[in-house]
Amino acid sequence: MALILLLLLHLQFVALSVRSINNRYYFDYNATSPLAESVKSWLSKGDFPFANPSSIHHSGKSARRAMNEAQNYFFSTFSLDPNVHDLFFHSGATEGIGNLIRGFFEKQPEAVFVYAATDHSCVYGHAKRLEKMGIEVIELDVDKNGVLNLNSLQSLKNISKPIFLNWTWVNNETGVVWPLDQAVQLKQSLKNCIVHVDAVQAPGKVSDWKNLSKELDAYTFSAHKFGSLKGVGFTFISPKVEACSIILGGGQQNGRRSGTENTYGVYSSMLALQELEALYDSAASEKNLKSILDQVKTSLANAGEVVALNSPYRNTNTIYMVFYGAKSDITSVAFDLAGVDVSTGSACSSGAIVPSRVLMAMGYDELQAKSAIRLSFAPNFTSAQAKEYADKISAIVKRFA
Repeated sequence: MALILLLLLHLQFVALSVRSINNRYYFDYNATSPLAESVKSWLSKGDFPFANPSSIHHSGKSARRAMNEAQNYFFSTFSLDPNVHDLFFHSGATEGIGNLIRGFFEKQPEAVFVYAATDHSCVYGHAKRLEKMGIEVIELDVDKNGVLNLNSLQSLKNISKPIFLNWTWVNNETGVVWPLDQAVQLKQSLKNCIVHVDAVQAPGKVSDWKNLSKELDAYTFSAHKFGSLKGVGFTFISPKVEACSIILGGGQQNGRRSGTENTYGVYSSMLALQELEALYDSAASEKNLKSILDQVKTSLANAGEVVALNSPYRNTNTIYMVFYGAKSDITSVAFDLAGVDVSTGSACSSGAIVPSRVLMAMGYDELQAKSAIRLSFAPNFTSAQAKEYADKISAIVKRFA
């Protein structure tokens, strides 16, 4: 049975960046990625470090070596120093970010939480929770291109209390990038500020995704976004960040996150990231995305617009479109029937399309915020694939022009 399941898994993901086995186009990489080829190869061998890495017997030590190998790789790849940052693993960004926020404010309830209106729902949800707890929360505004309002940033300089600032490096809906050097400058200008970087959408989508600044306090990643098994992520964090551990138990990972480590997931994260390093060419991806974008803009004509088109910094894999007068429940069906997997970019509950909170924060009205489609591509598609994708997408878009 296990061999059959592995064979089915291999067949399911055999076409990483073009089409899946059922002849569909998968353009939803910001939601999740297919398993990396290296991960599939590793899984097919079946020789896993299955033991508890905290055990002192031979099998436990083998699992610990696998964990250490992955940990050393991540520190090396992201050019961080284990003397400056700790690294701990968790189930993914929702847990990692959420528990960091909770742990920080449990330790320092007098602090101020600062986030942007376009941040991920995990961050937004915790902001609302903190408000109900009586903690001071500041929401930063953005403009039509998803760029932070500089005036709202300047107002932070008047705060004397400790600040926890969430900085979204790459927005999951729009593809807008906020460079890390801006976060560093902001941190340096404030009196007592901890900066956490939501780095989930960075790997394989911006040219400098491996260049983490040592001056920022924490970074969180979710590994299924770049081809690992699901249910694993990791956070780099400075020991200077005072935060309570939310998940208590055996004290694993220096007490940062108790529970038996997910060795399979952690090791698959390393393999997937190694493969991404080898495959990703930011210049080629940017060029190929532009060729798709140019054709899509022409096809849209006056029927819609590309979101954040004039943002000074964008990633290399995302196109987010708003259709005028055609809600995303209609346009998404058109893409689906044409064999193209896309995202509406907004929550869908009980068949009802909910306006995108991100688009409304950027100044779009409710109808427009219900009419968005997001295309997010693999990090390594070719120019030939870009032409194929552009033709396919344009043919669908023209139906609404």
